[in-house]
Amino acid sequence: MPAMEQVDLNFIARQLERVIEEQARQRDDITVLTGITIRLEGSVQGLTTEIRGLRSKVDRMERRLDQVAAAVERITQEPAG
Repeated sequence: MPAMEQVDLNFIARQLERVIEEQARQRDDITVLTGITIRLEGSVQGLTTEIRGLRSKVDRMERRLDQVAAAVERITQEPAG
């Protein structure tokens, strides 16, 4: 069996420093990932607004097209005079 390293306060202190450093790295990672998520969420909300605007524009164009089609229909049905 390998001999166990003697555990003293210096060993515990080094291990604690390592754990604290790892925790700080994880905190930084969480901050970055949270920022990315917030940015993406904002992009999705912006995209939703853009799609609503485009849908409104298409609806307006469809209404105008219907008016033009109705006008063409009336013109083509009028007797030549």
